[in-house]
Amino acid sequence: MDRREFVAASGAALVTAAGARRPGVPVIPLPSLPPSVALQEPTFSPGVFAARIEKARAALAAAKLDLLVATPSTNYEYLTGYNPERSERLIALFLPVKGEPIIVCPAFEVERLKQHSVPANLRAWEEQGNPYDVVHDIARDLKPPHRRGHAGLEPTTAYQTLLKLDDAMDNWEFKATDALFRDLRIVKAPEEVVMIRRAVAIIEDAIAATFAQLGGGMTERDVAATLSAEVAKRGCPTAAPPPRRWRARWSC
Repeated sequence: MDRREFVAASGAALVTAAGARRPGVPVIPLPSLPPSVALQEPTFSPGVFAARIEKARAALAAAKLDLLVATPSTNYEYLTGYNPERSERLIALFLPVKGEPIIVCPAFEVERLKQHSVPANLRAWEEQGNPYDVVHDIARDLKPPHRRGHAGLEPTTAYQTLLKLDDAMDNWEFKATDALFRDLRIVKAPEEVVMIRRAVAIIEDAIAATFAQLGGGMTERDVAATLSAEVAKRGCPTAAPPPRRWRARWSC
């Protein structure tokens, strides 16, 4: 179950439980998080991402790949600490087995990526330029001598982006990395376990606070909005009320 599914399930459980309450049946409150803990901004140290980069390099070597190419996604964020979201303008991480990570990005994104991402060699392209010219130069410099290069591509990369990368990276062959990322991410590091527990505590606390506000005449949408607001108070400022049928779209 991913984070969005967990929140959706929590919301559904809240409505079910609310409907099942009967007069005279006591409700056992859940423990409340102190505000100073609940509102802490979750961050990992640069050392966490350095360790992830080294794990990824080891996985690349084991898969006989020379390079990993990742466009904005949760996998990109796993390696860099930040997801700038996809757009029509290319942003891509190039992680060679040996050598420093390189991020290709529009020039106007450089400062934002410096601020939010782990250190990397940023190769900017100007608005009037072609980002795939930059990609071509990187691919030429990183290609192993005397043979084609083998590059792993982040599995959710858009097909049109793949076509353009393939055209720019002549003498490179792309391979799928579904299994590589699954193996990297399936075993949680201690700091990730702490973050998961924090997320669970926030949701439980938000549900308890929502229960305390339930009253006659409230609709499912009212409850959903209340739960969303309580989640937002506890560190998810981009939370939004789920649409009908509890298909949650929270992005905390």
